[in-house]
Formats: sequence, C-alpha cells, structure tokens
Amino acid sequence: MRTLRLALGLDAVLIGVHVALGLMVMRGAVGHWPDLLNITRDWGAGEIFNYVKWALILVALIGHIRRSRDPGAAGLALLFALALLDDALQLHERGATALIEGLALYRFLDLETSVILGEFAVWAALGMIALAGLVAGWAHVDPRRRERMIPALLIFGAVLICAVVIDALHGLAADRSLRAGLIGIAEDGGEMVFLSLLLAYIRGTYAPRAIAAGP
Repeated sequence: MRTLRLALGLDAVLIGVHVALGLMVMRGAVGHWPDLLNITRDWGAGEIFNYVKWALILVALIGHIRRSRDPGAAGLALLFALALLDDALQLHERGATALIEGLALYRFLDLETSVILGEFAVWAALGMIALAGLVAGWAHVDPRRRERMIPALLIFGAVLICAVVIDALHGLAADRSLRAGLIGIAEDGGEMVFLSLLLAYIRGTYAPRAIAAGP
C-alpha cells in the first residue's frame, strides 16, 4: 500500500499542476506552459514518472524470475518491456515510417491511411511476440501462479485503453479545444494512475515477502 500511496500521490500532484496551468493558459493568466509540467507532452514529468514505474515493475519481475524461475512472470516481463520500449523509442511510429518507405505505400494509399496501417502492423508484430511469451509462460505454470498473472493483465489492459482507444479519440478532437484538453487528461492521467496500480500490484505480489506469505 505504501507504493500505491506514494505513486498515486505524485500522480495527483502532476495531474493537478497540469490542470491548473491549463486553466491559467485558457484564461490568459500565463502565456507559457512548460512542456515539463504538461502530462500530454513527450518527456514531460508525467511521462518520465511513467518510465520510472515501468523500470521498477521490470526490476521487481526480473528479481522474482531470478529467484523462482517463474515462466509466467517472464511472460509478463516480456510484455511490459515491449510496452516500455514502444513508448520510449516510439517503435510503432518509426516502424510505420520504415514500412511506408520500404513498401512505397504512399504510391497506393494516402499518407494518413498508410501511417495507420503501418502503425497497426508494428503493433501487431509486437503483440504477437508478447502473446507468444504469455502463452508459453501460462502453459508452464501452476494455477496459483496463473491467478497472480490475471490482475496484472487486466490492469495492463486498462493502460492500453488509455494509450490506444482514448488516444484515438484525442486525435479526433479539435486542437487546443476544451474537449481535447479533457480527453488528454483522461488519456495521459488515466495511464499514469493505472501504471501506479500496476506497479503496486507487481511489487505487492512478486516481492519476496509477498511470495513467502503465500495466497
């Protein structure tokens, strides 16, 4: 619970500062909104904190894997590592660009359609790799370890909804509109909160003391 309180507390501060600055910009009280304090910006404080959470999640899982040789935890670690790499290195965006240029999709499709297809192709490839690891891990663990995997996958699903579904809705909203701002808070703020929940669950479930305590 301590991990959850600390993570959610910092999330609340970052989201609160974001909302306050957004309102001040809308009212003309301030003319500059630093990217560092904007949770929707790449490499802002919110995103950096998310990367810290991913790193702590992977450290906890890797430590557990080294102690117990748990294939299920290895499957989760692969999934989360791919998610972190895709977000931090923008693999789906760079991969889509490579596909568009390599296959000359622009000759047959408009740019927007080409980008969408390219990104989905990269996501599908990453998803297949992650799914293979999860299926292999699931098949080689007992029911008790499978039960530990399920909440982590459900919370990760919530992260995906924020990062993909709400992100798509964000793209449909008019730029710099109130609607876009609210959707952006739901997207990035939701991702921050669910990552905090995931971090707390992983640390609480796969830490040595949690394993020793048993179900």
